[in-house]
Amino acid sequence: MSDHGAPPQPEAVEIEIDWSDEPVPVYANGAQIIHSHREFALGFTDFAPFSGRRPKPYPARPGEIHERARVVSSVRVTPDVFFQLMVAGTQSWNKFVDTFGAAAGQEMPKFNLVGPGGEVPVDTVTSKTVTSNEA
Repeated sequence: MSDHGAPPQPEAVEIEIDWSDEPVPVYANGAQIIHSHREFALGFTDFAPFSGRRPKPYPARPGEIHERARVVSSVRVTPDVFFQLMVAGTQSWNKFVDTFGAAAGQEMPKFNLVGPGGEVPVDTVTSKTVTSNEA
Protein backbone atom coordinates (compact mmCIF):
# COMPACT_ATOMS: atom_id res chain seq x y z
CA MET A 1 0.00 0.00 0.00
CA SER A 2 1.46 3.42 -0.93
CA ASP A 3 1.36 6.68 1.00
CA HIS A 4 0.18 8.69 -2.02
CA GLY A 5 -2.54 11.05 -0.99
CA ALA A 6 -1.71 10.78 2.71
CA PRO A 7 -1.26 14.15 4.39
CA PRO A 8 2.33 15.02 5.27
CA GLN A 9 3.22 14.34 8.89
CA PRO A 10 4.47 17.35 10.83
CA GLU A 11 7.96 17.14 12.24
CA ALA A 12 8.32 16.94 15.99
CA VAL A 13 9.34 20.30 17.40
CA GLU A 14 11.18 20.54 20.68
CA ILE A 15 10.39 23.76 22.50
CA GLU A 16 12.77 24.88 25.22
CA ILE A 17 11.00 26.41 28.22
CA ASP A 18 12.42 29.49 29.93
CA TRP A 19 11.63 29.04 33.63
CA SER A 20 13.40 32.26 34.68
CA ASP A 21 10.11 34.23 34.80
CA GLU A 22 8.01 31.45 36.33
CA PRO A 23 5.22 32.85 38.52
CA VAL A 24 5.19 31.81 42.16
CA PRO A 25 3.71 28.28 42.33
CA VAL A 26 0.36 27.98 44.09
CA TYR A 27 -1.15 25.12 46.09
CA ALA A 28 -4.42 23.63 44.86
CA ASN A 29 -6.41 20.76 46.36
CA GLY A 30 -9.37 21.03 44.01
CA ALA A 31 -10.01 21.55 40.33
CA GLN A 32 -12.87 22.11 37.93
CA ILE A 33 -12.89 21.71 34.17
CA ILE A 34 -15.45 23.34 31.92
CA HIS A 35 -15.49 23.62 28.14
CA SER A 36 -17.04 25.30 25.17
CA HIS A 37 -16.73 24.27 21.54
CA ARG A 38 -13.45 26.25 21.27
CA GLU A 39 -11.64 25.91 24.58
CA PHE A 40 -11.27 24.17 27.91
CA ALA A 41 -11.03 26.13 31.15
CA LEU A 42 -9.19 24.58 34.09
CA GLY A 43 -9.83 26.20 37.45
CA PHE A 44 -7.64 25.25 40.39
CA THR A 45 -8.94 25.89 43.90
CA ASP A 46 -7.85 25.79 47.52
CA PHE A 47 -10.68 24.51 49.67
CA ALA A 48 -9.69 22.12 52.46
CA PRO A 49 -8.12 24.35 55.09
CA PHE A 50 -4.88 23.59 56.84
CA SER A 51 -4.80 23.57 60.62
CA GLY A 52 -5.44 27.10 61.87
CA ARG A 53 -6.50 28.40 58.46
CA ARG A 54 -10.09 28.39 57.29
CA PRO A 55 -11.65 29.87 54.18
CA LYS A 56 -14.06 32.71 54.77
CA PRO A 57 -17.67 31.49 54.90
CA TYR A 58 -20.25 33.16 52.69
CA PRO A 59 -24.04 33.22 53.09
CA ALA A 60 -25.94 31.17 50.49
CA ARG A 61 -29.47 31.72 51.77
CA PRO A 62 -30.56 33.61 54.84
CA GLY A 63 -29.50 31.59 57.87
CA GLU A 64 -27.15 29.29 55.91
CA ILE A 65 -23.37 29.52 55.78
CA HIS A 66 -21.28 27.68 53.21
CA GLU A 67 -17.55 27.61 52.79
CA ARG A 68 -16.21 28.82 49.47
CA ALA A 69 -13.25 27.41 47.55
CA ARG A 70 -10.76 30.10 46.57
CA VAL A 71 -9.57 30.09 42.94
CA VAL A 72 -5.78 30.07 43.03
CA SER A 73 -5.18 29.70 39.29
CA SER A 74 -7.07 29.28 36.04
CA VAL A 75 -5.90 28.33 32.57
CA ARG A 76 -7.67 28.27 29.23
CA VAL A 77 -6.42 25.93 26.50
CA THR A 78 -7.44 24.71 23.06
CA PRO A 79 -8.92 21.20 22.68
CA ASP A 80 -5.60 20.00 21.16
CA VAL A 81 -3.58 21.25 24.13
CA PHE A 82 -6.16 19.81 26.55
CA PHE A 83 -5.83 16.39 24.91
CA GLN A 84 -2.03 16.56 25.11
CA LEU A 85 -2.31 17.58 28.78
CA MET A 86 -4.61 14.63 29.53
CA VAL A 87 -2.28 12.18 27.76
CA ALA A 88 0.74 13.58 29.62
CA GLY A 89 -1.18 13.43 32.91
CA THR A 90 -2.23 9.85 32.20
CA GLN A 91 1.34 8.81 31.38
CA SER A 92 2.62 10.55 34.50
CA TRP A 93 -0.04 8.92 36.70
CA ASN A 94 0.75 5.46 35.35
CA LYS A 95 4.48 6.00 36.02
CA PHE A 96 3.63 7.21 39.53
CA VAL A 97 1.59 4.04 40.18
CA ASP A 98 4.41 1.86 38.82
CA THR A 99 6.96 3.63 41.03
CA PHE A 100 5.04 4.30 44.26
CA GLY A 101 1.84 2.22 44.10
CA ALA A 102 3.22 -0.86 45.81
CA ALA A 103 4.83 1.29 48.52
CA ALA A 104 1.42 2.71 49.36
CA GLY A 105 0.26 -0.82 50.16
CA GLN A 106 -2.89 -0.58 48.09
CA GLU A 107 -4.07 -1.24 44.57
CA MET A 108 -4.02 1.94 42.53
CA PRO A 109 -5.82 2.15 39.17
CA LYS A 110 -4.00 2.84 35.92
CA PHE A 111 -5.46 4.51 32.85
CA ASN A 112 -5.84 3.27 29.29
CA LEU A 113 -6.97 5.26 26.27
CA VAL A 114 -9.67 3.99 23.96
CA GLY A 115 -9.58 5.06 20.34
CA PRO A 116 -11.67 4.18 17.29
CA GLY A 117 -9.76 0.90 16.95
CA GLY A 118 -9.94 -0.08 20.62
CA GLU A 119 -7.50 0.36 23.49
CA VAL A 120 -4.37 2.38 22.82
CA PRO A 121 -1.34 1.93 25.10
CA VAL A 122 -0.95 5.29 26.81
CA ASP A 123 2.82 5.38 26.60
CA THR A 124 2.64 5.12 22.79
CA VAL A 125 0.49 8.22 22.33
CA THR A 126 2.30 11.34 21.13
CA SER A 127 1.20 14.54 19.45
CA LYS A 128 2.22 12.88 16.17
CA THR A 129 -0.17 10.00 16.94
CA VAL A 130 -2.93 12.51 17.59
CA THR A 131 -2.22 14.30 14.30
CA SER A 132 -2.13 11.07 12.30
CA ASN A 133 -5.40 9.87 13.84
CA GLU A 134 -7.21 13.04 12.80
CA ALA A 135 -6.81 12.28 9.08
